[in-house]
This record gives sequence, structure tokens and C-alpha cells, in this order.
Amino acid sequence: MTVLCIFGLLLPCDLVFPWVTHNGQYDSEIVVNEIKGVQVELVLTATRANGDSAQVTHQLMPYETWHVDASVVFAALGEGPGYVVRMQCDATTISAAYVVRLLAGSSGRSPAQANVVQTSSATQHLLYNYLPSDMQFQSAIVVANMGDEVAHLTMRAYQEGIKAGEVTLQLHSGRPFAALASELFPHLVGSIYAVVSADQPILGSAFIFNSLSEPSMANAQPLAVLPMAPDPDPNGVWVRKRPSPRWTSEMPHVALNDELWVIAGAEFGVASDAVSIYNSSAISGGKGSRCRCGDTIT
Repeated sequence: MTVLCIFGLLLPCDLVFPWVTHNGQYDSEIVVNEIKGVQVELVLTATRANGDSAQVTHQLMPYETWHVDASVVFAALGEGPGYVVRMQCDATTISAAYVVRLLAGSSGRSPAQANVVQTSSATQHLLYNYLPSDMQFQSAIVVANMGDEVAHLTMRAYQEGIKAGEVTLQLHSGRPFAALASELFPHLVGSIYAVVSADQPILGSAFIFNSLSEPSMANAQPLAVLPMAPDPDPNGVWVRKRPSPRWTSEMPHVALNDELWVIAGAEFGVASDAVSIYNSSAISGGKGSRCRCGDTIT
């Protein structure tokens, strides 16, 4: 819904908190401000990926700040996976944000904050600018389907100048989806950016976690045009250095300067270490790089 002003009449607000959570590891706080001196009735609806839902109402007084833990306002949902929260009200005098906190961290209740998103900004393409996946950082993609029908999502990862991965899935109306980038694109290591496309309007956010699992987050950016990066070389493979936390001895690997490098793409059918490096600078930096079938690594 687009907020308009017609002959002085303000139409209702429609705001989204993309990912609110309450479990043994993380919790969330919802913050809502009334900024123009009127009393407002808020209607908040929380929905999990499995369809579990709860709805509450709250009267916000003029100029009031209402901050409440998700575990309190959505006590009926109990602990469990996160959920998307949609807040609707009868005025456009509202500002809002949400905080996600790590409970078990050594620093204690480590917080990350982001602003709510206007439902009217939902789009069919979302850009996630920075999604690291390595020994120090992990990242996650959050998507919420704001349409009336099941959304068919295509998630594309971009790295080193190519479209390095693609995943498709379906998402029911009004529900969220969240996953680590390393789970969606297990063959990639290092930093990527991603674009999520859908045939329904979507909103989303991105998380980054450090080695202590402390979070930071930012809203995904609406995108008008898909990046036209080329597909990977069908005769290539991806490699990554052995210390990757997802490495196992069963994975195909090659020897490079007395170090083991994982071939992170056995679907390419490489049966031996007959590959040659043509991006040696990235290889020496310990990042995932492409190889081409051919010469033996020495």
C-alpha cells in the first residue's frame, strides 16, 4: 500500500519488521514512536515460516515511545525460529525500529538495530550488498513474501565478476525465509553479493555474524535491474583453502604449494588434480577462485 495524502486525509500505515526472533540464543526488541501528537492503535501480526501466527493490538499515546521484547508481545508464539512482523495502524505518524540481541555472548546481549520497512517498498528484486562466509564471519539472507500468492524465488550469488551460484525455492504468502549464505551456496567461500528475485513483492534483510555469533544487520535494497554478470565457465571448478570450516576429507581436493585446496564443485566432474590456476593472486590470498581444467598444479 502506498501512503498518500488526499485533501488532508492521511491513509493508514503498513510497516514490516523483516526478522524478529525469540529463542535461547537470540531475542528481539520492537520499538515504535508516535511523533506527531495523536493517539494511534497498532495492530501487529507475527508469522513464522511454518505459518504459525499471532496478532496483538496496542494503543500508542501521543509522542510515546513503546519498546517491548518480542517474548512479551508475542508470548503466544513461544520460543522458536524467527518471524516476520507486519504492523498496521490508522495514522502515518509512526516511526519504528527493531533490535536483535545475542544472549549467550561473552559481551552480554550484543545488539544490532535496523529500521522497519514500508510495505509499499516491496519489490520483485532485492540486493544483498555484502555477504561474507569465511573463518571470521558468516552471513544470512532474510526474505519475506508480501504478496497474496506463493512466491517463486530465485537467489543468485555473484563473486569475482561472475554469477557464481543460483538457488530456487517457493515461499508462502506472508511468510519469511532465512538461511545462511553458506547453506544456500556451499561451494562459495569469501565475500559475495546476492540478488533475490520473485514473482511476488518481497522485502528482506541481511545479517552478518562474527566468530562470537554477534549480529549486525541491514535492510535489503530494492533493485530495478538484474546484474548481467556472466555464468561460470562450464569447464571450470572452484577451489578454496583447506581451513574452510565446511571442509571434509571426503571432498575432492588438490595439492597447491604443499597445501590442500578443496575443489568446491564436484559437479564439474574433475576426477584428478589436473587443473590449472589462472587467478593466482586470489588463490595466494586464501579466497575462493576459479580454475580451468588442464595443467597439473605444482
